[in-house]
Amino acid sequence: SDQLRTPQGTLSDPECLSAFEPFQESVYRPHDPTGIHSQIVQSSGEAHRVVEAVAKFPSAEKARAFVESSEGKWRACANKTVTFGGPSKS
Repeated sequence: SDQLRTPQGTLSDPECLSAFEPFQESVYRPHDPTGIHSQIVQSSGEAHRVVEAVAKFPSAEKARAFVESSEGKWRACANKTVTFGGPSKS
């Protein structure tokens, strides 16, 4: 995929969104990425999933700012169990 994603459901700890699901619009948009690409590989039955992703930023400074703002959030979510709820049907 070559676009940012909007939430597909809810996460029990929204602060862990960037560690749980790459390329969420709310996480990346403030850092003005100029290009993105991601690929998802999942097992049959969707029990296991791997997301591989890359982002291009307009400058090294913008890229560094993204990493620095994400690092603390990723650390805070290390070894934390979060649950994901699919989209609600209304």
